[in-house]
Amino acid sequence: MDIELLRTFLEVNRTGHFGKAADNLYLTQSAVSARIKQLEDILGVVVFERQRNNIRLTAAGQRFLSHAETIVGTWQRAKQEAGLEDKQATLLSVGGLADLWEPDLLDWLVTLTNKAPDIAIHATAQTATALAQQVLNGMIDLAFIFEPHSVPEIKSRFMKRMDLVMVSTQENLHAKEALAGQYIMIDWGTAYAVSHAKLYPDAPSASLFMSHGSLALNFILRNGGAAYLPESWCSPLYDSKKVHPVADAASIEREIYAIWRTDNPKSTVIKDLLEYFT
Repeated sequence: MDIELLRTFLEVNRTGHFGKAADNLYLTQSAVSARIKQLEDILGVVVFERQRNNIRLTAAGQRFLSHAETIVGTWQRAKQEAGLEDKQATLLSVGGLADLWEPDLLDWLVTLTNKAPDIAIHATAQTATALAQQVLNGMIDLAFIFEPHSVPEIKSRFMKRMDLVMVSTQENLHAKEALAGQYIMIDWGTAYAVSHAKLYPDAPSASLFMSHGSLALNFILRNGGAAYLPESWCSPLYDSKKVHPVADAASIEREIYAIWRTDNPKSTVIKDLLEYFT
């Protein structure tokens, strides 16, 4: 099967639009339609329901999606490994939650470039669900998440703790006031949501919900508000008075874990490289 058919399928699914997919792939819309029709002929099923301004996967297309992602991801990694320079012995595919890259994973990557120049790195930021699934199916060698799944195929290692603190752009604010104002609830994982609910059982519904802490920080710096954010992000902003700690708000701990398949042939390399994580 032509790998470009799968890329086209994934792009149409991502954009939900044949025209947008065509623009992103530098194709005509008719070429995209022809590719999808060719893919459907090969599979013997219809993968998209085509309605005006509403392109969505059929049940068959949904079942095929993860396979297409795996095939394209595996092909990309195969090309990268084949193209490694002689001095680079290993390609390591690393994934992490978006909010873990700055600064923890980036610091680790910088260290690796100096301490392990024979390792080529492919880095990506994805959701926790996607990372766990891609480690399980072998698309990613190593991932960093908050809450590892307890499955026999996956090895997890505790790496460090992240302290989340409530901060506000207003000074001398109490937690009750912050929660009642322009408060942003961030998806720091299930354990965080449980801890938050226990600390503030009577808190009103947050005015905003965001999937990433970096989005919330940028928002409150531009528009004001309050949120739980990593202390390592906030400490440098205290002196400039861009944000202020909410004094009576308890901190909430998050634990960062590394996960990889127990049968990954690169397990020894992974364990060695994790020693550089601080």
